Amino acid sequence: MDFTSLNLFGTPLQHVETYVDYDGPRTFSMRSAAWPIYYIFNAVDEDEAAGSLTFLAVAVTESRFRATRSGLITFRDAFAGAGTGAVTLVTWVTSDDGRSVVLEPISEIPPEWLPVPGARLNLKTATTKAFDARDLVHLSEAQDRTIFAFEVESANSNITEFPTRF
Repeated sequence: MDFTSLNLFGTPLQHVETYVDYDGPRTFSMRSAAWPIYYIFNAVDEDEAAGSLTFLAVAVTESRFRATRSGLITFRDAFAGAGTGAVTLVTWVTSDDGRSVVLEPISEIPPEWLPVPGARLNLKTATTKAFDARDLVHLSEAQDRTIFAFEVESANSNITEFPTRF
């Protein structure tokens, strides 16, 4: 199955990482080589008799991808909370003539195809630009006022940077 050249917005796609691999990748992400668009793929149905394997593919922005990867957004919400036209059903069919793919945009996802509530990827992810004290000094000088910063750590989060404004 060649996911890199699917007829999705932003093709060609490049593999980012695989989260579940069982007899081939079942849950994985890809990104557009030309646009700041990511796709998260999740296998939802396999019919051995028909020779088909169906995936949900959701298009997300880079910030939503990072939030999903870090666990800020549940894996279920990455799909269920997607905007109109962002979810595509990708069905690979294997027959004697070879392998073909059918792409079908869907607006409503059957509940049994959504990941379980609360499921998160929970991976270390840089969710914002790293803090640089020089940026704070430049901002202070540009605005001619005193600015301060403090660091907040959370033991239950994989967010590596967290912006705060007061």
